[in-house]
Amino acid sequence: MAARGTVENDIEALLARWSERVARKDLAIMADFANDAVMVNAATGEIAEGAAQIRALLQKAFAQPGSAAWHWHDLRASGHGDIAWFIADGTVVLTEDERERRQPYRLGGVIQRQGERWIWRQFQGAEAPRDPAA
Repeated sequence: MAARGTVENDIEALLARWSERVARKDLAIMADFANDAVMVNAATGEIAEGAAQIRALLQKAFAQPGSAAWHWHDLRASGHGDIAWFIADGTVVLTEDERERRQPYRLGGVIQRQGERWIWRQFQGAEAPRDPAA
């Protein structure tokens, strides 16, 4: 993904941190969420509102076998002041028992600058439907 400016660079860093921490199943990722953030899994319909529910959703996901990592290839972003919003298209790589499965993934987010860093206000992601022939 080619960065086009400061907001895009910051979003790319936030997305990279998300992928790295989720791959390690590291709940330190919670530091990147506002206390009243919302996380939506559009594919499953799961909605987590606030830090406690987001933590519970991540703990449930991290308890599953295997791991996930993302590779982003397209970013559309805009912002105003300390608020930015974006859509990122990429691929999620799901690994379990040394087998990889790749799925298209779209993530939309609203983030807010707090000092020198950006935090999630809204996180909405979804894998594309799984191809039954795959």
